[in-house]
Amino acid sequence: MFAEKSVFTRKFYDALSMARFTSALSLLLGAGDEIIPAMSMARGLCRSARIASKLEECQAKIAVGGAFSDALIESGLFSAAHVGMIKSGDRAGAMPKVMQRLSEIYGQDSARMLDRFFSLVEPALISALSIIIGIILLCIMLPLIGILSSIG
Repeated sequence: MFAEKSVFTRKFYDALSMARFTSALSLLLGAGDEIIPAMSMARGLCRSARIASKLEECQAKIAVGGAFSDALIESGLFSAAHVGMIKSGDRAGAMPKVMQRLSEIYGQDSARMLDRFFSLVEPALISALSIIIGIILLCIMLPLIGILSSIG
Protein backbone atom coordinates (compact mmCIF):
# COMPACT_ATOMS: atom_id res chain seq x y z
CA MET A 1 0.00 0.00 0.00
CA PHE A 2 1.27 3.47 -0.91
CA ALA A 3 0.64 5.11 2.47
CA GLU A 4 2.63 2.44 4.26
CA LYS A 5 5.65 2.69 1.96
CA SER A 6 5.79 6.41 1.29
CA VAL A 7 8.43 8.37 3.17
CA PHE A 8 5.96 11.21 3.66
CA THR A 9 3.09 9.21 5.16
CA ARG A 10 4.77 6.29 6.94
CA LYS A 11 4.97 7.96 10.36
CA PHE A 12 1.35 9.04 10.20
CA TYR A 13 0.25 5.60 9.06
CA ASP A 14 2.24 3.89 11.84
CA ALA A 15 0.88 6.26 14.51
CA LEU A 16 -2.66 5.62 13.33
CA SER A 17 -2.12 1.85 13.36
CA MET A 18 -0.64 1.99 16.86
CA ALA A 19 -3.57 4.13 18.06
CA ARG A 20 -6.01 1.54 16.75
CA PHE A 21 -4.06 -1.37 18.24
CA THR A 22 -3.62 0.16 21.70
CA SER A 23 -7.24 1.30 21.83
CA ALA A 24 -8.55 -2.15 20.92
CA LEU A 25 -6.13 -3.85 23.30
CA SER A 26 -7.23 -1.52 26.09
CA LEU A 27 -10.88 -2.39 25.53
CA LEU A 28 -10.23 -6.12 25.28
CA LEU A 29 -7.99 -6.28 28.36
CA GLY A 30 -10.44 -4.12 30.29
CA ALA A 31 -13.22 -6.57 29.40
CA GLY A 32 -11.18 -9.40 30.92
CA ASP A 33 -9.90 -11.13 27.77
CA GLU A 34 -6.69 -13.13 27.91
CA ILE A 35 -3.65 -11.38 26.48
CA ILE A 36 -2.94 -13.67 23.50
CA PRO A 37 -6.49 -13.67 22.04
CA ALA A 38 -6.78 -9.95 22.78
CA MET A 39 -3.54 -9.24 20.91
CA SER A 40 -4.69 -11.39 18.02
CA MET A 41 -7.97 -9.48 17.69
CA ALA A 42 -6.34 -6.07 18.16
CA ARG A 43 -3.63 -6.91 15.63
CA GLY A 44 -6.36 -7.33 13.03
CA LEU A 45 -7.02 -3.58 13.23
CA CYS A 46 -3.46 -2.71 12.20
CA ARG A 47 -3.33 -1.95 8.51
CA SER A 48 0.44 -1.68 8.59
CA ALA A 49 1.98 -5.02 7.64
CA ARG A 50 5.26 -4.08 9.37
CA ILE A 51 3.54 -3.37 12.69
CA ALA A 52 1.28 -6.42 12.39
CA SER A 53 4.30 -8.69 11.88
CA LYS A 54 6.08 -7.23 14.91
CA LEU A 55 2.93 -7.70 16.98
CA GLU A 56 2.75 -11.29 15.79
CA GLU A 57 6.33 -11.80 17.02
CA CYS A 58 5.31 -10.31 20.39
CA GLN A 59 2.38 -12.68 20.57
CA ALA A 60 4.69 -15.64 19.88
CA LYS A 61 7.06 -14.52 22.68
CA ILE A 62 4.17 -14.24 25.11
CA ALA A 63 2.85 -17.67 24.07
CA VAL A 64 6.15 -19.31 25.07
CA GLY A 65 6.06 -17.69 28.50
CA GLY A 66 7.57 -14.25 27.99
CA ALA A 67 6.29 -11.25 29.88
CA PHE A 68 3.79 -9.02 28.09
CA SER A 69 5.71 -5.81 28.73
CA ASP A 70 9.06 -7.37 27.75
CA ALA A 71 7.64 -8.66 24.47
CA LEU A 72 6.20 -5.25 23.57
CA ILE A 73 9.43 -3.49 24.52
CA GLU A 74 11.62 -5.88 22.50
CA SER A 75 9.45 -5.30 19.43
CA GLY A 76 10.75 -1.75 19.14
CA LEU A 77 7.28 -0.39 18.41
CA PHE A 78 7.18 1.83 21.47
CA SER A 79 9.41 4.78 22.32
CA ALA A 80 11.49 4.93 25.49
CA ALA A 81 8.88 7.09 27.23
CA HIS A 82 6.14 4.62 26.41
CA VAL A 83 8.26 1.70 27.56
CA GLY A 84 8.27 3.08 31.11
CA MET A 85 4.51 3.41 31.04
CA ILE A 86 4.13 -0.17 29.83
CA LYS A 87 6.47 -1.55 32.50
CA SER A 88 4.77 0.29 35.35
CA GLY A 89 1.31 -0.62 34.03
CA ASP A 90 2.29 -4.28 33.82
CA ARG A 91 3.64 -4.27 37.39
CA ALA A 92 0.60 -2.44 38.76
CA GLY A 93 -1.91 -4.53 36.83
CA ALA A 94 -3.28 -1.42 35.12
CA MET A 95 -2.47 -2.36 31.55
CA PRO A 96 -5.91 -1.39 30.16
CA LYS A 97 -5.45 2.16 31.48
CA VAL A 98 -1.91 2.37 30.13
CA MET A 99 -3.01 1.12 26.71
CA GLN A 100 -5.87 3.64 26.69
CA ARG A 101 -3.43 6.45 27.51
CA LEU A 102 -1.05 5.26 24.77
CA SER A 103 -3.98 5.19 22.38
CA GLU A 104 -4.74 8.82 23.23
CA ILE A 105 -1.09 9.77 22.74
CA TYR A 106 -0.85 8.04 19.36
CA GLY A 107 -4.18 9.54 18.30
CA GLN A 108 -2.95 13.03 19.19
CA ASP A 109 0.31 12.38 17.33
CA SER A 110 -1.52 11.28 14.19
CA ALA A 111 -3.88 14.29 14.38
CA ARG A 112 -0.88 16.61 14.76
CA MET A 113 0.85 15.03 11.76
CA LEU A 114 -2.30 15.35 9.69
CA ASP A 115 -2.67 19.03 10.63
CA ARG A 116 0.97 19.65 9.71
CA PHE A 117 0.50 17.91 6.36
CA PHE A 118 -2.54 20.00 5.48
CA SER A 119 -0.85 23.21 6.58
CA LEU A 120 1.90 22.43 4.03
CA VAL A 121 -0.38 21.27 1.24
CA GLU A 122 -2.99 24.03 1.50
CA PRO A 123 -0.80 26.92 0.24
CA ALA A 124 0.51 24.80 -2.64
CA LEU A 125 -3.02 23.83 -3.61
CA ILE A 126 -4.20 27.45 -3.52
CA SER A 127 -1.24 28.50 -5.68
CA ALA A 128 -1.91 25.75 -8.23
CA LEU A 129 -5.60 26.64 -8.43
CA SER A 130 -4.76 30.33 -8.86
CA ILE A 131 -2.46 29.53 -11.78
CA ILE A 132 -5.11 27.31 -13.41
CA ILE A 133 -7.79 29.99 -13.02
CA GLY A 134 -5.39 32.60 -14.46
CA ILE A 135 -4.71 30.41 -17.49
CA ILE A 136 -8.44 29.87 -18.05
CA LEU A 137 -9.08 33.62 -17.83
CA LEU A 138 -6.29 34.31 -20.33
CA CYS A 139 -7.69 31.68 -22.70
CA ILE A 140 -11.08 33.45 -22.58
CA MET A 141 -9.93 37.07 -22.57
CA LEU A 142 -7.24 36.98 -25.29
CA PRO A 143 -9.64 35.91 -28.06
CA LEU A 144 -12.17 38.51 -26.86
CA ILE A 145 -9.54 41.24 -26.97
CA GLY A 146 -8.59 40.11 -30.49
CA ILE A 147 -12.22 40.27 -31.63
CA LEU A 148 -12.79 43.68 -30.03
CA SER A 149 -9.61 45.12 -31.58
CA SER A 150 -10.62 43.91 -35.08
CA ILE A 151 -14.09 45.48 -34.67
CA GLY A 152 -12.88 48.87 -33.47
